Amino acid sequence: VQQKMATPRQFRLSHLEIEDNLVRDAFRCIVHTIIFNRALGPVTPRDGVIESLDLYYVHVDDSEVVKKVDQGCDLLVQQMRASKKDSYEMSIAFFERRQVKGWLGMSTEDICWEQWVLSFSPRQQTNHSYDFAEELRRRLSEVVDNVSRHKSHIPPLTAQAIENKRALPFHFQIISPAAGSSAAGRQGANFLSDLFASAAGANIISY
Repeated sequence: VQQKMATPRQFRLSHLEIEDNLVRDAFRCIVHTIIFNRALGPVTPRDGVIESLDLYYVHVDDSEVVKKVDQGCDLLVQQMRASKKDSYEMSIAFFERRQVKGWLGMSTEDICWEQWVLSFSPRQQTNHSYDFAEELRRRLSEVVDNVSRHKSHIPPLTAQAIENKRALPFHFQIISPAAGSSAAGRQGANFLSDLFASAAGANIISY
């Protein structure tokens, strides 16, 4: 399957400072919220919770989706432990699979139609006032606001997707630029295109 960049709609969430002990919970919460809002088929919702923050969110009740998000958590933690940088970025990209006719017959292409960029920085535990639960709720509100206001770019569901009754009719990838790659630390719309320019320049988890 070939991948094409096209011109995806990009959403960049506000930067978030995270204490070390909450990195996994925060990433899992945000990414599950994004994916749940892209579950355009019949979906079974399931509650998620960050007990230490008394914060609840909803995710798709699908073991494979949960597995992929947990692997994304592992990528972010590894990235933060391997290099002591001021900030880190992860991306969630959604793809539409198309059958394309070429010189050698039919081929399959994955067209990226939406990308979310999340940026984090480590925060040391201090006694200073910092309501992390409220900051995280604001990021979830950003997700919901974006999906509510921007809908025209969403590809139509295929007959096969409707027939299969998949909760997630589109493929997604969780992408982390490898240390030293051209995409690491990049800002703006070039983040994802730089990753596709060099497959070795990214750690990619695919669903």
